[in-house]
Amino acid sequence: MSARAGTVVQRLAFGAFCALAWWLGVLPYRAALAFAWPFAALVWGCAAGLRRRTDRRIRSVFPEKTRRERRRIAWVAWRNFVFTVVDSLRIPRLGAAWVARYVDTPGLENLHRVLAAGTGVVIAVPHLGSWEIAGLALAARGFPFYVMFRSQRNPLINDWLLRSRGTFGLEIVEQRSRRAATIARDVAKNNAVFVVLPDIRAKERTGIAVSFLGAETLFPCAPAHCAREAGCPIITAEVVRIGWTRHAWRVTGEIAPDPAN
Repeated sequence: MSARAGTVVQRLAFGAFCALAWWLGVLPYRAALAFAWPFAALVWGCAAGLRRRTDRRIRSVFPEKTRRERRRIAWVAWRNFVFTVVDSLRIPRLGAAWVARYVDTPGLENLHRVLAAGTGVVIAVPHLGSWEIAGLALAARGFPFYVMFRSQRNPLINDWLLRSRGTFGLEIVEQRSRRAATIARDVAKNNAVFVVLPDIRAKERTGIAVSFLGAETLFPCAPAHCAREAGCPIITAEVVRIGWTRHAWRVTGEIAPDPAN
């Protein structure tokens, strides 16, 4: 059996994955989210340990919040994470018309100004809101771009995700591939956009220790390395879910490269 064929368990998991993706794709958007809501509520209700850890973390960042407020923040965050999974599985059936209807994109106008310099740009989008929609919004606007992708353990699901994300003309760069080492050159050459998820925990030998929300974490160096090599700025941005179905694409800052560092 080839490595890409997967084990029996992986093939069964992939079959269930495809069936779920198909079902969520044929449902209207709000109906697909409503289908996922009971699952989110069931898992959250059973995961007492997760609820306790989440409450401790929220309390450490927002000590002024009441227990009821903390519980509300935690539940909405979990529910929105499940909704984000739904968004990801629906991507092959989405397009420019869907973006125009559900995503507010005034922040993308800043990209035209930055790309006018001809050096490309690195966009750092954290795991906040439906981060997959960030790439879809760029693709719908016709921006040439690359996106970093972390491989999944199941090779069949991994290949499905690569194909689905590649349908919009973007190039998927696997995090550990040789292609990742040369991406900065092509960003500058093609005046392209390189989208990265900066809040993925880095390895100890490659990350930079920073303080984030009162705790120390390792920040990956890839965005900074790419910006320095390409001579392009880094734009920080976010995609925020508003209610159930609306998304807002916002630019939150801009960092100029410093060749001396």
